[in-house]
Amino acid sequence: MKSIQKVVAWFNARKAEKERMASERIIRVSEERVQLREFKGDIYIAIDGIPVVAVSSTVKMAVPALEEARQTFRTYINQK
Repeated sequence: MKSIQKVVAWFNARKAEKERMASERIIRVSEERVQLREFKGDIYIAIDGIPVVAVSSTVKMAVPALEEARQTFRTYINQK
């Protein structure tokens, strides 16, 4: 019986590790793909280097907007 419990524990640990690695990958991808970019003198949130949405040119406004865009991106990816 103990060997079955060890196997179950191993499978559970492996599943948790896979989920953690997938989560870290999604965070890394969102940080690489969703960025701030200057275009024609304005600051934009860009996906894969393509300006999408203009944001305030002040860092106080742009950085929170960037984090919100990244979080939305992560949420969308996690739905699939």
